[in-house]
Amino acid sequence: KRQLAVQAQTCNAAVSALLGWRETEVALLTELLPQKTAKTVAHIDWLRRAQAVSLETGLNAATLLQACSLTADSPEADWQAVGQAAMAAVRA
Repeated sequence: KRQLAVQAQTCNAAVSALLGWRETEVALLTELLPQKTAKTVAHIDWLRRAQAVSLETGLNAATLLQACSLTADSPEADWQAVGQAAMAAVRA
């Protein structure tokens, strides 16, 4: 288990350097991948696309994930949090 964590951290650092994106952002997203590691071109492409959306919107990875999880049944507080983050990004 420890070895997988070290491997994931090493991979996250490599992908972070490749994309020029903070390792914390990469690590947050790779938590959703199998073995918590970007191991395929498809995984790296997904991370690159997330980075592009992040750069375009000004939202960080955590807020992007929160926005993607919103549904019509999501609590109003969740919608407000994403909306406030989006407005703050627009003003920045």
